[in-house]
Amino acid sequence: MAEKQFAGKTVIITGATSGIGRSCALAFAQAGAGSVCVGRNEQALAELSDQLKTTGAEVVTVSSDLSVEGGAKSVVDAALQRFNGIDILVNAAGHISSGTIEDTSLEAWDKMMAINVRAIFTLMQAALPSLMDRKGNIVNISSVTGLRAFPGRACLLRFEGRVGPTYSLQRSRTRSKRG
Repeated sequence: MAEKQFAGKTVIITGATSGIGRSCALAFAQAGAGSVCVGRNEQALAELSDQLKTTGAEVVTVSSDLSVEGGAKSVVDAALQRFNGIDILVNAAGHISSGTIEDTSLEAWDKMMAINVRAIFTLMQAALPSLMDRKGNIVNISSVTGLRAFPGRACLLRFEGRVGPTYSLQRSRTRSKRG
């Protein structure tokens, strides 16, 4: 990203403490965005915050389990309280369990669906009013495991669960603009 290309913009990044989410957090901070970084590991969030602040960016960290009721609302509320709006929502948090369809417990399946599908829906739903006001964007990140099967990975529907709500929202917003 070009330096300070996102100055004056606010981004929420889930899964910000590792992997793609962390890379997004670093890139947006370097590009000048105010960042709301979300993760479950408070120590990793504190370390990330310190690193991001060296870029001069404003950073808010939110330790939240997005699989629980109210998790998305607390994240959006933190963004609105600190930055008065949201321009970009990056859903990078994900959870995968090892196991086949025969040996994956319903508890493990439900945890994957809660993070990989439900959390994305509730975050989009909570952030949408501000995103619409600011003509913002949503980025839902999936991995290759959502597109193809791997032995011992019970990650069916991850791609559909992430992309389906995005397409649905896009189509409904396009139709509402047409009248």
